[in-house]
Amino acid sequence: MKNLTKSIVACLLSSSSLAFAVPVTTTIADNFIGGRDAGAAPIINRDVISEDLSEAFNIDNMQVTIDRAAGTIAVKIVTEWHDPSSNGTFNFGDGYDVQTGDLFISTNGWAPFGAAPYVADDASNGEDWEYVFDTSNGSLYGGAFGISKSQDEMTGSLIFSGDGSFAYRDNQETRRSTGGTQSGIGAITWSTNAENDADGIAYVIYSFALADIGIVDPSSAINLGFHWTMTCGNDVIEGGITSDGGGGGGGEVPEPGTLLLAGLGLVGLGLRRRTK
Repeated sequence: MKNLTKSIVACLLSSSSLAFAVPVTTTIADNFIGGRDAGAAPIINRDVISEDLSEAFNIDNMQVTIDRAAGTIAVKIVTEWHDPSSNGTFNFGDGYDVQTGDLFISTNGWAPFGAAPYVADDASNGEDWEYVFDTSNGSLYGGAFGISKSQDEMTGSLIFSGDGSFAYRDNQETRRSTGGTQSGIGAITWSTNAENDADGIAYVIYSFALADIGIVDPSSAINLGFHWTMTCGNDVIEGGITSDGGGGGGGEVPEPGTLLLAGLGLVGLGLRRRTK
């Protein structure tokens, strides 16, 4: 009985470290629209702008994996946008090269403007971003970095001449323009083709150290926000996660107090059996 009790107590004492031994993934669904549409015939309150080519811009979800033991984070964007053969650029043949945007990161939570699906949220009223992962060079930046918006990237109002129904989403953060202080170097992984994700959709993964965004203690509370789109902003994904895996359905780690109560119950059961 003594050996059993010692084993249970040792397990309970190490419960905090065990809680962080397994990486936790939180999925953020694309429930963000963002404002606003620009062009001759803007399409209001639509998640993906464009009719026939909606799949070219569609973002399915964002999967955030935090590995506290390793002190790392990986943000996977599942999207039909990226074409690795074109190095993140899609030329529509009319002089507009729509490119893959950067990953914007908030380290003090996510505070969008308005209520879901946030049809009026844009760079003027939404979340302020403390860090950005620059897709062009694989580096992270903090401090006072400049932000290029979708209207800065699109030199005209319409991307397609066609029937005039194709426009871009105005005033959305797309890329770091200049400045900022480099805080780290991460890694970017592209899907090799458009069908090798579990959902049959392409993806891009941004991996970096928690310390690169100012989280030097991996066991501390984590409250993050993210924003990603292509340079036309025709689909935007934003969302947040918390340290308990919330914000999108990620698995939660049992609290040490819960484990303690369970352990004490086992000890009590053992003592009761010994008394009998």
